[in-house]
Amino acid sequence: MEHNLHDISECVNEIQKEKEQVEKERETVIQKTEVLEKRFSALNSKAGLVDSHAREYGYYPEEWLPEAGTLESAKSYRKRIFPLVKKVANMIQALYSKCLDLKNKNQKLSDRNLDLENRVDRLREEISVIKKENVALLNVAYDMDRVVAVLGENKVKEAIEVAKHLEQTNAKRKIKKRCIDRDCR
Repeated sequence: MEHNLHDISECVNEIQKEKEQVEKERETVIQKTEVLEKRFSALNSKAGLVDSHAREYGYYPEEWLPEAGTLESAKSYRKRIFPLVKKVANMIQALYSKCLDLKNKNQKLSDRNLDLENRVDRLREEISVIKKENVALLNVAYDMDRVVAVLGENKVKEAIEVAKHLEQTNAKRKIKKRCIDRDCR
């Protein structure tokens, strides 16, 4: 019983260490999630600015596009304006891509956080069960100490040896009975 009690205590210690490690991982994930959420909100605000600029440039291109010269051809004007349009389009595309990446990372971290929370809950349940078993074994150990105090250590050892011997002979009988039953089939 003391050996079992010691094993359960070691198991409880291991589970508590694992629980602490999982909680540390969870805290790290929460911190990373918070950082990513801050970055996401910052990018969201920037994306809003970009969106407003895109709307502004899209609705009134004559305000931000340079005027064509009086004798300038459409081809030369297009060559002059094309880099500006391409730059704006690339900037919008890059920001949108970063926004999607951050959204995916945020989702992955949220999923990981949820998994860690579930794992912590399971470990808490296991610890609770093991603590109950530990209390039950402590009660049995105290009862055993009482029996030893009343009957004496020698008589208790003799009784334990007799019980072990009976268990072994019963186990041997069951094995023989199984062998006989199998042979009959």
